[in-house]
Amino acid sequence: MRTSIEDEVVKLFNEKYGNDLFTRIDKLKEETKELFDAYIEIERCNTKENILHFIDELSDVQGVLSHIHSLFASDNDKALLNCIIKNKCREIDPNYLKQNKQ
Repeated sequence: MRTSIEDEVVKLFNEKYGNDLFTRIDKLKEETKELFDAYIEIERCNTKENILHFIDELSDVQGVLSHIHSLFASDNDKALLNCIIKNKCREIDPNYLKQNKQ
């Protein structure tokens, strides 16, 4: 179930950017690059300002991910639950849900 905050980001992003998956994936690539660039700045100089910049970029990535989840009638809770289940199952079967099983 989406939270009211997720509902707000989905509404905002639908209005601003539409709901085309391919353009949203392009936006995710852009935001992820900015996140990694911010991380590089922390590696160079671990300051409070750089950490805050990293957290800001992390929020942008989270917003885009929430929007993409909504395109599939999913939400953050479902995604996190899936991640937990997958990780727990991989304790038993390391190839659980992997595309290229060894």
